[in-house]
Amino acid sequence: MDKRTLTALLLMFLLWMVFNQFVWKPQQAQQQALPATTPAETKAAVVAAPESLSTLPAADSLLATSAQAQIVKLSNSNMTVSFNTKGASIAGIELNKFSMKNGTRV
Repeated sequence: MDKRTLTALLLMFLLWMVFNQFVWKPQQAQQQALPATTPAETKAAVVAAPESLSTLPAADSLLATSAQAQIVKLSNSNMTVSFNTKGASIAGIELNKFSMKNGTRV
């Protein structure tokens, strides 16, 4: 092994020791300190949870059905693109320097 490989392995081992001592052991101690609950207590907590939560969806939720769709327009000198806020679909595209009359380009 060359010197750089040995140094890299030593640093990885040192990093593992630091994480083991200061990160993973305290997490394991916290998990062991949690009180043990019976399945009946867990089920009661799960059943009680919906009453305490608000039934309104978050403002940025994709599942929000009460939100009205809005049209957002992005434009530059060549074109204007309209996006629908429900599903981020393209509502329309307008070319600024292109117009047609009776099927022919003007």
